[in-house]
Amino acid sequence: SDKELEIIKKEDAKVISEKEAPGLAYLGVKAGDTMKVIICFLVLLSFAYTVYAKSGYEGYWMLQNGKVIIKLQKEADNQYSGRVVWLKMKYYPANDKEAGVEQYDRKNKNPELRKRKILGLKVVEEMVEKDGRLQGGYVYDSWNGTEYHGSAKLHDENTIILRGAFDKYGVFGLNQKIYRVTDLSKYDISKDD
Repeated sequence: SDKELEIIKKEDAKVISEKEAPGLAYLGVKAGDTMKVIICFLVLLSFAYTVYAKSGYEGYWMLQNGKVIIKLQKEADNQYSGRVVWLKMKYYPANDKEAGVEQYDRKNKNPELRKRKILGLKVVEEMVEKDGRLQGGYVYDSWNGTEYHGSAKLHDENTIILRGAFDKYGVFGLNQKIYRVTDLSKYDISKDD
């Protein structure tokens, strides 16, 4: 029926009928507010898209072994880099010859770089997004001091397959799944890290 629903009991408020705006009358929207609702919806939609678009490769990722979290971010030059922001064991364990010492890049092939702390170390650099993948950069493995040709692809929104290859074509190498970390407080990481 064309029965009108009175939404707001004000003398100057126009009554919206179900025929004029199905659904909006039910929500309590006045006739003049329809455009405001549409604008709010579009703003929320664009915000949601921005959040989703940034959530691709950028973020905090835990390595498969659960001992390291890296932060991947897109730099001003559109290249992606990643640095270590959390270590399960910040210091070498009791059974290590350097027990109690903060972990550092001791196996780097370049002796001048061996004093760098692991926490804060860049381990992914110079990767560029192309055809939905990150490629062209490198991945550094501080546990053995080796730099690999790097590439990455999203497996799903919470998993990246990170590849370190011996050759620049990526034929010979290893894949490792890394997993998005959403609860940073669990690891005492702040958004600024």
